[in-house]
Amino acid sequence: MEGLEVSSPEFDLVVDLVGRLKARLIAKTVPGSEYTGWVTLPTDMMRHLNQVTALAEEARRRADAMVVVGIGGSYVGARAACEALGRGVDGVELLWAGWSLSPVMTRRLFDSLGGRDFTINVISKSGGTMEPALALRLLGEYARNRYGEGWIDRVIVTTDPSKGALRRWAGEHGITALDIPPSVGGRFSVLSPVGLLPLACAGIDVAALLSGALQMQHVTESNPLGDDPAVLYAAARCALEQQGRVVEVLTLPGPELHQFGEWWRQLAGESEGKHGAGIWPSLLTLTTDLHSVGQYLQDGRRMLQETFLAFDEIDGEPLIPASAPVADGLDLVANRPLGLVNRIALEGTRQAHRAGGVPGVTISTRRLDAQCLGALFYFFQVAVALTALFHGANPFDQPGVEAYKKSVKARLDSLA
Repeated sequence: MEGLEVSSPEFDLVVDLVGRLKARLIAKTVPGSEYTGWVTLPTDMMRHLNQVTALAEEARRRADAMVVVGIGGSYVGARAACEALGRGVDGVELLWAGWSLSPVMTRRLFDSLGGRDFTINVISKSGGTMEPALALRLLGEYARNRYGEGWIDRVIVTTDPSKGALRRWAGEHGITALDIPPSVGGRFSVLSPVGLLPLACAGIDVAALLSGALQMQHVTESNPLGDDPAVLYAAARCALEQQGRVVEVLTLPGPELHQFGEWWRQLAGESEGKHGAGIWPSLLTLTTDLHSVGQYLQDGRRMLQETFLAFDEIDGEPLIPASAPVADGLDLVANRPLGLVNRIALEGTRQAHRAGGVPGVTISTRRLDAQCLGALFYFFQVAVALTALFHGANPFDQPGVEAYKKSVKARLDSLA
């Protein structure tokens, strides 16, 4: 982690407090401790990986696409990894349903399924969440028209192991079901069957993903405070917030990481935004957003802190041709990889923003692959949980979300 710019005495105090919170998190004695199963999830899931990969192999044999039905933490982690890493050579295409109520996007989904063979993975702990429940109604009717009553054999359910509408439905119809660990909440579930099954179907190396997360779990469990990057990052965020930097911008090196940013935004927003406190999570994608909100970061209100995500290596970088159709003044980068220019743009942006008064950190990792992405998933989960605990919040509930659901349900009930 580079570019840490906070005053030392204040930062040292915050590091000490966050470190004590980490010890409690590992011991599972924090508020919401009943939902801290994700802390050891990489270790736990290694024992169940064969079941997930066997189901994925069967799904790949019988179809060339899988529709993943879910919203929030039930889908965004898998979508993040899929877009970041790309589909494997033997993987099926993942399509997404139940993540919105948009009639336009639902129609486009059905249009894209025309003539394709597909399976369905329904992900919901309860089975009663409105958006995926309605998507399953629509998708079930569409699949029945395509496959007849046998459509149900194409469904895999990922849900609570013992209760809920989806679990009952699966039991009544003999539908294959995977368990969401009861001690793991949705936004912390990407390293469970919630994320691993669809990613394995897409041909992504889920063993490597878990391996990277397991390495970061060992770092969290064994490293002293000064060597634990999650503690340092959480402490930096908290110290900067105390200086009035209440908005954090996660700056991503390219659009392939946009859904990863969306995963981080839900993780941070739902975990930290409670009791009138918390850091507001925002995203910026290089270099596109430098031509839109970049002006604000450079010269706008100084309430921002910025976290840069950087990768040292990118596979398959195209070389910039020596010749150009127009005189673009860029001959200095001829015959060099495009990623080099992107990394230079990141460094230049970071320098300009720091000089403009936006402090923050840089999180650098070796390369964008499954192992590093697994480590990043675990790293951000720890850091965000520690930030919420620092503010005295339970990182694992979402009372504001429940308030929205109750309000919508009351309006739906009025239709009766």
